[in-house]
Amino acid sequence: MKVGSTFALIAMLGTPAVAQVDPATVGLSQVLRAQNEGYADRARGRTATARPSPSRVKYLCTQRLPSFRAQYGADNADVVELAGLCRRAGY
Repeated sequence: MKVGSTFALIAMLGTPAVAQVDPATVGLSQVLRAQNEGYADRARGRTATARPSPSRVKYLCTQRLPSFRAQYGADNADVVELAGLCRRAGY
């Protein structure tokens, strides 16, 4: 009888501690899992960036690049990068 009541008492005292779940820990684990999946995707060569359509590339390189050069200057880092991308695309 004493063994049974001791076991029941220990079981009742341990239950509230086990039943508590920290939402911050659960949320953090979800964030870290998503972050690690992103690392794995990048390691496999997958990227989340969308590629512009050929008509959009043509518009940017023929219409917008000259206006960007005039507005920001030919030595602006973004303009230089866009010009290089346009050269690579054949414009």
